Amino acid sequence: MRIAHSLADFLAAAEPGARHAVTIGNFDGVHAGHRELIRVTREKAAKRGVPSVLVTFDPHPVHVVRG
Repeated sequence: MRIAHSLADFLAAAEPGARHAVTIGNFDGVHAGHRELIRVTREKAAKRGVPSVLVTFDPHPVHVVRG
């Protein structure tokens, strides 16, 4: 699974027109919910024969919103 820290990071590395299975979120800790999202994304990617990608945010969105 590739990890991108922004959509721009993901798009810069992706081939134009390439298909991916992507999950997007604030993965600030890998708790049970995060593990399930990662598992499902990887499973769907494998079934489709495409790369799986996790897009997270740095800095954490709360730091951007609250300053």
